[in-house]
Amino acid sequence: LGGTPRSAVIGLGDAFKALAASLVVKDFIEANVAFESFERTMVLVKGSTEEANAEFEYLTQLSNKLGLEVLDAAKNYASLSAATKGTNIEGAQTRQIFEAVSIAMSSLGKSSADTQGALQAITQIVSKGTVSMEELRQQLGERLPGAFQIAADSMGLTTKELNDLVASGKLTAEEFLPKLAAGLKLACGDVSYVDTYTASLNRLKNAATDAELQIGRSGAFDVLTKSVQVGTLAITGAVAAFEVLGNTAGITLAALTTLDFSHFGEDIAAAMLDGANKTNQARDALFGLSDAS
Repeated sequence: LGGTPRSAVIGLGDAFKALAASLVVKDFIEANVAFESFERTMVLVKGSTEEANAEFEYLTQLSNKLGLEVLDAAKNYASLSAATKGTNIEGAQTRQIFEAVSIAMSSLGKSSADTQGALQAITQIVSKGTVSMEELRQQLGERLPGAFQIAADSMGLTTKELNDLVASGKLTAEEFLPKLAAGLKLACGDVSYVDTYTASLNRLKNAATDAELQIGRSGAFDVLTKSVQVGTLAITGAVAAFEVLGNTAGITLAALTTLDFSHFGEDIAAAMLDGANKTNQARDALFGLSDAS
């Protein structure tokens, strides 16, 4: 009995180690899945993996400068870039708009959730093509104090005049957003480094994220992905095998009951072929393979 408390402590320690390891793996997977999603989106927007990676490097530098969570910044930037693609504000102006809003939110010590909400409002304005009160006063204004006044000043209007212009539905995103970006930068001044608690905490998170992505890029994430695919295929194959077994049993029982074996061989072959096809389809979907390859 004397060793029981010690055993309990050791057991608890092992449990905490297992929990910590599972959390590390979880964070590793989430970071690499988020990066993979960003890369796929930006390849569609920019046209190549090289340009997508260059955009992520830009976001990494900006995030460490402003104290943003880099994966949240990447998600928001990808959404905004996809929305502005094909418009007059894609490319450099999209960066300017993104930076202006990010600088304003970070300077005020806003959370990642608030920053994401503000940028989502900007993305919705782009998607709609015109400015509405829902995005300007509610989604953006609630998260960024003074946004409406800054917007009016940037347009050279009073708040009433801006209110009327927005209500008319004639203020386009392409006219409004570059001016808003300029107004936000003017209001915030020259920000070279944000030194708030939130910014410092986000930089710490970014350091961990960078390590997770470096490990993922070394091939570990590809191995994990393939392992999941193989596991999925194995389960699919097992399900198909049980289905074939059930079907053949049903066919056999029916033949014995009716004493009609005229199509027995054909029915068994069809059931087995159906099971093989389902397994092959799962393989093709997971690995991009085919029988021809």
